[in-house]
Amino acid sequence: MRVTNTVVCRSIRNVVTATVVLAAMALPAEAQPAPSCALRGTGFGDLTQGTTYRVGDPFTSGAAEFLVRPFTLSDGRATEDGFSSVDPAAAMAGGTGLELQVNNLLLDIGVGGPLESASLRFGDHGGNVNLEVNGDLRNVADLADLSDSTVGDVRVTVAQEPEEPTGTLTLDGRIESFAIGGQELWIDDVAGYPLCPDLAIADPSYRFEEQGRRLVVTTFVENLGEVSSPATDVELTREGWGVASETVGSLQPGDRTEVTLDLAVPQGTHGRTVSFVVRVDPDDVVPETDPTNNEVTIADVLVPAADMALTVGSIQVRDDVVVIPVVARNQGALTSRPTTVVTTAEGWPAATAAVPRLAA
Repeated sequence: MRVTNTVVCRSIRNVVTATVVLAAMALPAEAQPAPSCALRGTGFGDLTQGTTYRVGDPFTSGAAEFLVRPFTLSDGRATEDGFSSVDPAAAMAGGTGLELQVNNLLLDIGVGGPLESASLRFGDHGGNVNLEVNGDLRNVADLADLSDSTVGDVRVTVAQEPEEPTGTLTLDGRIESFAIGGQELWIDDVAGYPLCPDLAIADPSYRFEEQGRRLVVTTFVENLGEVSSPATDVELTREGWGVASETVGSLQPGDRTEVTLDLAVPQGTHGRTVSFVVRVDPDDVVPETDPTNNEVTIADVLVPAADMALTVGSIQVRDDVVVIPVVARNQGALTSRPTTVVTTAEGWPAATAAVPRLAA
């Protein structure tokens, strides 16, 4: 919109152009990355030496959970007469600290969910061995017999020196459950890497509504991981603008959901270039495969404002009066406020003309 006014003064000797520099607002401090999926397990150091467990007994140690089950003998018969005991640090499994003797029983091992890999130290000092992965039970004379094989769609690797009873068992693949048992078997340093969700911010966009008084950001939250994610929050933040937050429900692997967040534009920020941060799981409560993709910065956002421009027409001199036609226009995105046009010249009184509110 424009308006035409005439400014009258006695003389004009020069035209002065003023430049206003807008100070940028401080950006929020960079957020710390959320914790990634961590190795979970136990070395049995929190158990009491001499404790004995029998079939049906559940127990925990460190981040691992155990359940004692019947053992399958070499001839295929099942027995429930075995036991598991917490033994002193005798290096029977080649680990450190306390060890767990597994004698004629099968020991279920879990660390709170599906795993992508697992490992343990073992000492196989005689008798047959049971290894069960994802419900696939193998009954062998020695763990080394299963090295470089697949059990329950999981790759099995046994690192063991010839003629040595101790070694390391490693499982690689999606592990929903696994168990190990023997007749003269000791285990230690049980560890597993959990399968985790991987939340990410994708395709953020923004717009201004209510004549520039409200910022609206639309984004997608997606789960790039291999297991479902728990419910968490998504936040839109900028220092001095406040925080907008929405809750995102559980997402299955590969799923995405759209989220809309909005913030009121503070007074005095129109016409400035600013940045905003969109972050999922801002409180870092979801263990993830890759927490670095939880946050996206929307940079170089110009907050809409009115933009007044003047055009000066042909100046006329009438006796001792100078007549200056002026056209005032609003070239911005917001309605302007009422203002004035002022013309000054050294030694001359200022001439003014009112400019009403102009629509964008």
